[in-house]
Amino acid sequence: IVIWQYNRLIDKNGNYWFAIGDSCGHDLGSHLFSVLIMNCMNYFVNICNTPKEVVEKINEELIKKNIAFYSNESGSIEHYATIVVMKTDSNGNFEHYGLHPNPVLLKGNSNKDKQIIETTGIFIGIADEPKQQESGTFKMESGDLLFLFTDGIFEQKNKNNKYFGERIYKFIEKESSEPISTRIDSI
Repeated sequence: IVIWQYNRLIDKNGNYWFAIGDSCGHDLGSHLFSVLIMNCMNYFVNICNTPKEVVEKINEELIKKNIAFYSNESGSIEHYATIVVMKTDSNGNFEHYGLHPNPVLLKGNSNKDKQIIETTGIFIGIADEPKQQESGTFKMESGDLLFLFTDGIFEQKNKNNKYFGERIYKFIEKESSEPISTRIDSI
């Protein structure tokens, strides 16, 4: 079971920031861990320039100040999170960083031109994780749809007790002229 939130902010330069992620666990500690991540993000988007900097600063801050929170008596990690942080300007230029299920970009609300946005980065809560490549980029225009979701959707089961898995991508790709709210309800 995973717990998460999404977060959206506007920085001092007018850029939009948002994140989606999962925190491992289903206890109070996992909820608190998610809140700590959001609070750190709220702070770091105004002092960092890139999503990579934000994710790395969140990880450094949480490990530095709360290392006991992440480890049990045996020293193993109890709490970690996947996250992708995105920053966009008013022209639709996106920059992203973090490990999380890959978003899907449908250009012009069509499955004819789809782009899987591959995420790259680090997990939150793991101290010795190697640094990954730079932030990725993509561009959105009016009429484009960006689907972001947590891995919790992969873990849902149908009435036959079968996991949905990556069939979510097939659902997203299905040609539809329905309004986005109807498509969300269909999911």
